[in-house]
This record gives sequence, structure tokens and C-alpha cells, in this order.
Amino acid sequence: FLEGHRGRLSEGLVRHIMRHATQAARTCCRRGVFHGGFHREQGHPAGQVN
Repeated sequence: FLEGHRGRLSEGLVRHIMRHATQAARTCCRRGVFHGGFHREQGHPAGQVN
């Protein structure tokens, strides 16, 4: 996905992606299927925010 965007994503696109990821994780938690394998570091490429 990043390669298709030349390694850079706009802030708006990142916000959109993270909003959907957060909603999906929340839904999984409510349904009891979220296993806790998502770690904070995974939310950012290389664990960094630029």
C-alpha cells in the first residue's frame, strides 16, 4: 500500500485509515473476538510519528 503511494501518506488518509482500524478493533472487542495482539507500536510505521 505504501509503495503505491511512494512511501508517503497524507494526514487525511492516515486519519481515515486509523479511524477505520480503531472502529474495527472496538467492534471486535465488543464481540469478544479481539485477542489483544495489536500493540501500540504497530499503529505507526517503524513506531514513529512524523
